[in-house]
Amino acid sequence: MALSIAITISIILLHLSIFQHSKHSFLDNSIVFFVVSIFIMNYLTIIAWNKEFIAVSTDDSLFVSFLLHRNLITPLLIVLFANTFRKQKGVLVKVGLLASTLLIMYLFNFGSVYFDVENYKEWNLLLASMMDFIVLTIGVVTLHFVVFLKTKETQNYGGL
Repeated sequence: MALSIAITISIILLHLSIFQHSKHSFLDNSIVFFVVSIFIMNYLTIIAWNKEFIAVSTDDSLFVSFLLHRNLITPLLIVLFANTFRKQKGVLVKVGLLASTLLIMYLFNFGSVYFDVENYKEWNLLLASMMDFIVLTIGVVTLHFVVFLKTKETQNYGGL
């Protein structure tokens, strides 16, 4: 059940990321995706396994859904969030977007615990929300940095 839900959510997020109207290029979004996926999510997973905060299920289908969640669903959600966050102008809209994205990420974490994909020794809602907020912030900062580098290069060298 968890694997079919993870695959369905992955397909929906892939479609949303493909058809999202974004003023950022594919390269910008790819850099944000890879930074979040490789450096943040894998680093956090390794730390959690070494400190034994998380015990991952030994069932193969549940482990595949864990990998989909960590390496595809969360980074795609962060890329969609970062693009939408940069596009919005109002502070209230940005706060609402942040709250709804944190709620979605919390529901993903809760679903992983409910379907026994991950077993936390001491799971804390506040700690999980803080970690999700940090990952979202890193995604937005990475997108800002990539856009800054692109505009700086265009100003200095003329661009293509």
